[in-house]
Amino acid sequence: MRPATAVTKGRDAVVGITIPRNKFEVPVVCYYYGWASQRPSPANYQLADVPLDMCTYVVLAFVGIDEQTFELKSVIPEYVEDE
Repeated sequence: MRPATAVTKGRDAVVGITIPRNKFEVPVVCYYYGWASQRPSPANYQLADVPLDMCTYVVLAFVGIDEQTFELKSVIPEYVEDE
């Protein structure tokens, strides 16, 4: 498969960007909610269950960066019943 080429118009110039294509030849955005692993079965799933080979972009909800280690960390808010 050949890569797709997109053109982005900036304030001062036009820049060509090469975007790799997946087997569907279109961008595929996968969105993962961090609390999905805490749901009861069969509605729960882990990050490992996301078909990353089919995604061109992955968006992780409730993910932050640890200020000390610069690693990804979960920032899922605590669930409080009746709020």
